[in-house]
Parts: sequence; C-alpha cells; structure tokens
Amino acid sequence: MSNAQRATFNAQRSTSNASPSRRRTSNTECAKTAAGSGGGKTGGPLANSPCGVGCIFATIDDVNAAVETDKLYEAQTEILHLKNTIQALRHELEAMRIGKNETVQAAIAAGANEARQLQATIAALRTELEQKVFQHADDLERQKHFANDELRLLRQTIAALREELEIGIRGQKSEDSGQRREK
Repeated sequence: MSNAQRATFNAQRSTSNASPSRRRTSNTECAKTAAGSGGGKTGGPLANSPCGVGCIFATIDDVNAAVETDKLYEAQTEILHLKNTIQALRHELEAMRIGKNETVQAAIAAGANEARQLQATIAALRTELEQKVFQHADDLERQKHFANDELRLLRQTIAALREELEIGIRGQKSEDSGQRREK
C-alpha cells in the first residue's frame, strides 16, 4: 500500500471514529439527566436517566449503531483495497504491454538492421564478383592476345625457316646440278 493510500485510509478511519452515531454517553451527562428528572420520584432516578434502564437501551442502540458503522467501515475499506488492487493491476498490465511493445519494436529494429547488413554484404560480394569477372575477362583477353602474338611469331619463324630451307635446298640443288654438269 502506498503512502497516499495509507493517508486516505487513515483519514477515512478517523472520520468514521468521530461520527455522532458512535458517540457514547458519558457519566456526567447521565448524572445531569438524572438530576433534571425529578430526583427519584415516580420510578426513581434510574427510570428516566441515561444511567438507568433507558441508558441501557441507549447503550445497546449505540452498540448496534457502532457495529453497523464498523461493518460499513470494513466494507468501505475492502472497496478501497479492491480499487487500489485494480489500479495496481491496471498499471502492471500497462507496464507489461509497454514492455512487450518495446520488445517487439527492438526485435523489428534488430531484424531490419540485420537485413540492411545482409543487403550491404550482398552488394559488396556482387561488386567483388563483377570485378573478378572483369579481371578474368581481361586475363583471358591478355592470354588470347599473347597466344595470338606467339602464334604470329611462330608462323613468321616457320615462314622464315621454310624460306631458308627452300633457299638451302635450291642452293644445294644448284650445286648438285653444277657438280653433275662438271662431271
């Protein structure tokens, strides 16, 4: 129970204790009433005085009123406790709802953050892959160019060797024919 609830409870209690229905007749009031009733004639001082039979019935009525007031006070106290309990449960439920919403929002934010990171990773990998593809294409182009250059050089070498061979064969044939003629 909070301090504000205790203060409300104590204020209600002190108000109900000071109610006129719970007030008891004091002995001085009984004596004043007995003195004013004629001092014992016709029925004696107890008949009309608050301390006599009438006083007993008044006290019983006061007790009955006090019991009813106590029951009313207990019911009001119970109602107050129930209202406080309901309010505390509402606050707790609201706090749980807010906590749940915060947890859901945090999970959504974490998921969105993870998705952004994965998209950034995908973009980086895609860029790297494209660079590798272009690099590989450039390497293939260089190798093809190098192979073509080497093939051209080899063909030139073959052509030069063929020419030398033909020249050498012609020269030998002409020497062989010249030697045959000379013989």
